[in-house]
This record gives sequence, C-alpha cells and structure tokens, in this order.
Amino acid sequence: MILDAFNGVLILIFLIGVGFILGKLKWFDENSNTLLTRLVVYISLPTFMLSNLTTSFTKEQLIQWSNGFLIVIISILLTYSIGFIITKIFKVSPERKGVFRSLFGLSNTIFVGLPVNIAIFGEKALPFILIYYVVNTLSFWSIATYDIRCDCKDVKGSILSLDNIKNIFSPPLIAFIFSVVLIMLELSLPKFIIDGCKYLGSLTTPLSTLFIGSILSTMNFKELALNKDSLLIIIGRFILSPLITYAFLTLTNFPILMKQVFVVMSAMPVMNTSAIVARRYGGDYKFATAMNAVTLIVSFIFIPIYIFLFQYVFK
Repeated sequence: MILDAFNGVLILIFLIGVGFILGKLKWFDENSNTLLTRLVVYISLPTFMLSNLTTSFTKEQLIQWSNGFLIVIISILLTYSIGFIITKIFKVSPERKGVFRSLFGLSNTIFVGLPVNIAIFGEKALPFILIYYVVNTLSFWSIATYDIRCDCKDVKGSILSLDNIKNIFSPPLIAFIFSVVLIMLELSLPKFIIDGCKYLGSLTTPLSTLFIGSILSTMNFKELALNKDSLLIIIGRFILSPLITYAFLTLTNFPILMKQVFVVMSAMPVMNTSAIVARRYGGDYKFATAMNAVTLIVSFIFIPIYIFLFQYVFK
C-alpha cells in the first residue's frame, strides 16, 4: 500500500532526474526552456483538461456533487488567504509573494494526488479526485496566475480590469469552461479530437518535470536549502491546508470516502505548474522549482501518515 502510494512521487522524481541530467549535458538552454513553458501552458495542459473532464463527468454527477465543489472552493480560498497574511507577517520578498501564495495554497492534484489517492482508496475515489482537481486548477489559472504576474509588475489596474480579465482567461481556463459547457449540454466531441487531446495532454507531466529538472541543473544546491519561506510552505501544504479542509468537512454529511480524498488532496506537494507560469511571466521560477523538489521529498514523510490515519483512525 505505502509503496503503491509512493509510486507517483517516484515517477516524478525520476522524470525530474532525466531533465536534470539533460540540463547538465546542455541539451536545454534559455530558448528550449521557453519552448517547454509555452507547450505546457498553451497546448498540453488545455488538452489534458478537455480530454479528462469531458470523459470523466456527466451532467448528473456535476449537479449531484455541487456541494463538494463548494467545500473545496472555500477550503482552498481560505488557505490561499492565510498565505496572503503570512507574506505580510513574515515579510516575504515582493518579487516572490505571488509565487509563495501559489505554492502555499494549491496542490499537485493530478501528478501526485491522483496516484496517491488511487493507491490508498482505489478507483472508486476517482470522481472525488477530479472534483478537487477541477477547483484547484481553476483557482490556479484565475487567482494564482494573476498573483504570480503581479510579482513582476506585469499587471495594470485591479484583477477585474479588462486587461487583466483577458489575461486570466488563459488557455487552460478556457479549456475548463468549454469542457463544463459540453458536459452541461450533454454534447460530445468527435472521438478523433478527444483521442488527439489525450495524446497531447499526456505530454503535460513529462514536459513540466523535464523543465523543472533543467532549471534545477542550473541552480546552486544552496538554493534548495530550507529557509523561512520554504519551511512556511511545507507547513502550509502538509499541515495547515489539510487541517482547514478537515475542519470544514466535519460540518458536512458527505460520504466518508469523499472527505478522506479531499483531505489527502489538500495535503499534496506544491503545484508543479507554478514553476512553468513563473518562468512564463518572469516570476521567481527558481524558488518555485526548488519547492517542487523539496515538497516531493518531504511528501515521503507525510504520505505514510495519511495512509495510517485514513486506514486505521478516520474510518
């Protein structure tokens, strides 16, 4: 059970290692890293979302589990808001605040969260995994992406200004909205389009992890050392976020499996796409990259704890 749960983390570490080696061999440079970020943001992630959502949800399921979406929204927004307060109290660098809050408040839901939850709870957990994934991803491509852009002063006016709204509607967010419309109208795309999107979407994890490995190969290992900001993110990801989610879930009568999945999903490593977006908009992508590696390693400590709690304590 524990080895199965670690499988998703080990795969990511392996892929990052490949990117690290290729970076050291000088296969990647500034132009190739830029290409990787564009491929993820504009091609692979939107197609990944479109193919997964439209084939995993029905209209009835979206309506039936709408309250689950609401709880996840509240939990994520509260965690993100606490991250905002922490950046003020602990005086996080202005050039890093948006990246910090993104890492603090949002989880790696698919590339780590999915295999870990499947290993713990089985295939029956998939619908609840996707509910958390949808809200987490929507939050990232609306709030967090805007926040990261603010780090590099690439933003004019408020988040609701016309210019910023245009930027918020990124390709992944547009793909999400389009998918929901298709589901609610009970429409299906031609099979060749869905299959093509699956192939393109499957590139998301390899491209993201190769990019992270490539950036790690250019960094001094002192940049991976734990400091105030990284310790705060570890506390936020693995302790504060699941506690907040659990507190809200105690107020509901949701199925126990849904509650368990939501708590585990809220306690995953940082969202690896944060490094891609930070690189795309000129944010502190090296810090985001370092935290991807650090929280993946730290998850080896917490995953057995989750398994113990949900198998033997919180039944």
